Amino acid sequence: MVSVLPAPVANAGSNTEICYGKNVQLNGTGGISYNWCPQKYLDNPAAGSPVVIKPQETIMYSLFVIDADGCTSLQESKVEVRVTPPVKVFSGNDTSIVMNQPFQLTAVDINNSGINQYVWLPSYGMNNALSQKTVVQLDREMRYTVTATTPAGCEGRDEILLKVYQGPEISGSAATGTQVKANATSIMGQLGSLPGFVSAIQPNGSAPALL
Repeated sequence: MVSVLPAPVANAGSNTEICYGKNVQLNGTGGISYNWCPQKYLDNPAAGSPVVIKPQETIMYSLFVIDADGCTSLQESKVEVRVTPPVKVFSGNDTSIVMNQPFQLTAVDINNSGINQYVWLPSYGMNNALSQKTVVQLDREMRYTVTATTPAGCEGRDEILLKVYQGPEISGSAATGTQVKANATSIMGQLGSLPGFVSAIQPNGSAPALL
């Protein structure tokens, strides 16, 4: 008499979504021996719960199992690992600013990833280090890093270097009419020679405006 043993049923687990650059663990069941394919990004394709190491794109895995009787599953089980696009944030181009004058920094969500949290470091000279937009007032050169996070916990980072330029002082007796305009023009000319400087001086010689 011949006994026909039932084939094991492979179970690759539930589909999952992860942030770009993160790892995730698969959870296969149904046998004592496992075979995942493709093997791309897997630390051990023969394990029941292999780790997918920093996948660069969304990928579908298939699982076959073998049970204690040596029987192989007849149907594969599939699981999708969906990788979200990388979070890209832009903090602005490196630039030069006037010492002790307010300057606005703005972090931009390049990929429209739905960023809802911003952290600027260091917080030196800032009025709000936890905002997408923050105003700095510096007496020294400073490099800032902004970390942007989505509701799913995905992160992106960018840096900006602010060099500080000490402009000439304008005395009270000279701070009128044509002299103010001439001084402002002189300051603008000197600052314009600095790499990456963004002028904030108005054509009429008025005080610098926030950018």
